Amino acid sequence: MQTGGYVGLVKGCTLDARSLPADEAAELKSLVERSNFFQTSSRLTPNARDLQVYEITVETVQGAHHVELDDMSMPQSMRPL
Repeated sequence: MQTGGYVGLVKGCTLDARSLPADEAAELKSLVERSNFFQTSSRLTPNARDLQVYEITVETVQGAHHVELDDMSMPQSMRPL
């Protein structure tokens, strides 16, 4: 989910790799792996105004991992995701 900014927009989507075409599911898995998502923890920039906030949850058979990041704290490796 993406929230924030000047007007406080809320956008979101849910992707289920099992229901995607094989090439799209592989691309999603690759984006998650290349982003180091499971080694990333939530971090929001203190006292920042009008930043976009991104909430991302990835569920696997091992469990779920959830992070909250903003435009300033998002690692470069996660931007494509």
